[in-house]
Amino acid sequence: MSAPAIPAADATAAVEEEGVSALFGRFLTDRAAVDEDLYYITADSMSESDPFPRRYPDRFVNVGMAEQNAVSIGSGLAQSGKNVYLSNISTFLLYRPFDQIRLDAAHANARLRLIGTSAGLSRAMYGNAHISVEDIAVLRALPNMTVVAPGDRTELLDLLAEVDRLPGPAYIRLPTESTVLPVLHPPGTRIRLGRSTVLREGDLGTLIATGHVLEQAVAWVDEWRRKGFAVRLVSMPSIKPLDTARVAELVAEGRPIATFEEHSVIGGLGSAVAETVAEAGGGVPFRRIGLPDRYPGRPGSAEYLKKVLDVPGSEQVLAWFLSAPGARRPSPVRAAALVDNLYYDGAVYDQRYADYADDVPFWRDLARRHGPDVLELAAGTGRISVPLAQDGHDVTGIDVAPAMLREAEHKRTPGLRLKLHEADMRDFDLGRRFRLVLLPCSSISHLLNDSDLAACLARVREHLTDDGVFALDLVNPAAALTTEADGRWRPAFQYRDPRDGRGVAVRRARHYDPVSQVLVDEMEYRRDGVEHVERVTRHSRMRTLEQAERLLAEGGFTVTRRHGGFAGEPCTATSRHLVLVCTKDKEESR
Repeated sequence: MSAPAIPAADATAAVEEEGVSALFGRFLTDRAAVDEDLYYITADSMSESDPFPRRYPDRFVNVGMAEQNAVSIGSGLAQSGKNVYLSNISTFLLYRPFDQIRLDAAHANARLRLIGTSAGLSRAMYGNAHISVEDIAVLRALPNMTVVAPGDRTELLDLLAEVDRLPGPAYIRLPTESTVLPVLHPPGTRIRLGRSTVLREGDLGTLIATGHVLEQAVAWVDEWRRKGFAVRLVSMPSIKPLDTARVAELVAEGRPIATFEEHSVIGGLGSAVAETVAEAGGGVPFRRIGLPDRYPGRPGSAEYLKKVLDVPGSEQVLAWFLSAPGARRPSPVRAAALVDNLYYDGAVYDQRYADYADDVPFWRDLARRHGPDVLELAAGTGRISVPLAQDGHDVTGIDVAPAMLREAEHKRTPGLRLKLHEADMRDFDLGRRFRLVLLPCSSISHLLNDSDLAACLARVREHLTDDGVFALDLVNPAAALTTEADGRWRPAFQYRDPRDGRGVAVRRARHYDPVSQVLVDEMEYRRDGVEHVERVTRHSRMRTLEQAERLLAEGGFTVTRRHGGFAGEPCTATSRHLVLVCTKDKEESR
């Protein structure tokens, strides 16, 4: 008998306020009206408002606290031709009666539907017995078993209808019984077993999410888009069968892929997608976002326990996408939009670095030795370019931030040989070559992935004379990040805005992801007498001395001098600044 039409995103607001238990109960009761073989079993976990027992008491069985019996009774009914639904909290539904699920349901291919509520960390406040973070892995390994994890109301209703038609067993993974699932899909969307859907488009990479973290994934991707980073979001509620065709398409694109779930990183969605990625043979950057291979060891909310377990958050995941080798680089125009904030405001920038001049004598001496033609990348407000031009050198500076270059233009004086261009250091052509190219002020950290750095080094080679010198400095992560990147808000600096005289206090919280080596600076700018707080987020890629030298060698450069500071100090583990002076390899030696 065919299933009735199931209302989805076009339902009334009152119906949309139903929790998952009420939504499932209404589906089951409506379905039982047209399917006389439908039976419902619980193990003392029924809601008092459940309409099914009142409407169909002869097809309802409450076995009490006897989960193993519940599975065996349900499987027996299913093997007698009945369509059986068994509902319980997922930890009680699956783990104690796993032997019965394996033999009586999966091995017999019985038409038993396992409805597991409070999955993941949703009931972790009650302790370890209520944590269900291995359920997908356990059930996915069983032959004949279908596994789905709906993430919104549309997915739940459509997948209930899909599962109802199956000839064998299935597991539907849900959050707490009272959770009101959001409506994240547009009206008219139909969800199918073995199929995924694209909720957001993007070209930086793809985030694949499943289950009740889908709403959080939508919030992440929308937040990233507001910052100028477009990541595709794919909802994958059907874990077995998996939409392998979609994964193969993503692999063929060659861009980074990450999975997101409230489940162990072992055996869940991440493992299922990783298996498909490996078999596709495309070799794309891949990361699983989920719970690590350990229990939290304490009760608490899902949010609290994820912090205890160091589960990556929005900024860490975005940092990984930006630093992954296959990440798509923003165009120069788009890159300019990404620096249209207070941090890259020229006047503010100069105030920020007003006391930072220790490096200027080093760059001046280098220009005296290797000038007079000098190119500075990421020239900003001319903090380095202007003094070099004042020394008589012919200086060209490029930067992607228009506000920074405008401030540099204000410093130009008559006769100063200084040319400034708005350009991206990964993609520029000035039509000439220079004897000295500089990348100062740790600006290499703006190049968030190795392909960006490779593109920059290729442009440097094109613009450097054969006997020229390329010099740069970088922050040593071992020395700079030991105590600063703990996520705590601290006062960063203060300044007085020269345009209106108002005082501005800036505080900063730093986060460091050792996997992607990306440092995230969250900054709040508070102006005197103004309630509005402007927030800015900045990403920086940290690289060790060994990594920098390897990438320089791959880009066709030989490091001839290395210092642990701007006074010529030797490089040590405690050196905060690492300074590298390079020459260009000859083409025949590459």
